[in-house]
Amino acid sequence: MISLDINREDVLGTPENRNFALQAQRKSIMMSSLSVHERRGEFFPRLTFNASYNYSRNDNQVLLNPFGAVFATASGYNYGFTINIPILNNFTTRSQTELAKITYNRQQLLYEQLKLTVDVGLKNAYVAYDNARQVLLVEEDNILVAKENVSIALITFKRGATTFVELRTAQQSLADAYNRLIQARYQAKAAETELLRLNGGLLK
Repeated sequence: MISLDINREDVLGTPENRNFALQAQRKSIMMSSLSVHERRGEFFPRLTFNASYNYSRNDNQVLLNPFGAVFATASGYNYGFTINIPILNNFTTRSQTELAKITYNRQQLLYEQLKLTVDVGLKNAYVAYDNARQVLLVEEDNILVAKENVSIALITFKRGATTFVELRTAQQSLADAYNRLIQARYQAKAAETELLRLNGGLLK
């Protein structure tokens, strides 16, 4: 089934909300932004809290040491704080932060480049779709005319008003019109599929 009522404004409006390649690139920009924030956080001290609970039990049936305990248990909490202050690694952290910023800016440029490519591709795909749609409508009208010509040629041939060559010519024109119609339908469907692929509408 070929859709012949795709609206230009609906297709070319906001491709970034429907094109999966643009959505993936936006995710890459978000990840790069988080990486920049993560690298900037390495300039600040880090406070870590550690906690644990220990439990041990000894049950000795035979004592090698007569002064040892036959049965003993021990338990307790351990906790503490650790602070990590960056002092001598500022140059490394600064270079890693600058590298993260470069990656973030590069991802933004890639997004703008991809968006431009998608926009141009969508416009070209819509022009191809619109042309194929108009050709298909013309060919569908041509089929009706060709069928009518064959019908008229057949009636006049039965009455002896035309020759077999004229009848055969009308039938050949109908066969050619069918071939052109099949080709026009194929081109229209291919153009529609490409348009929906760039627009992200194939998976709807």
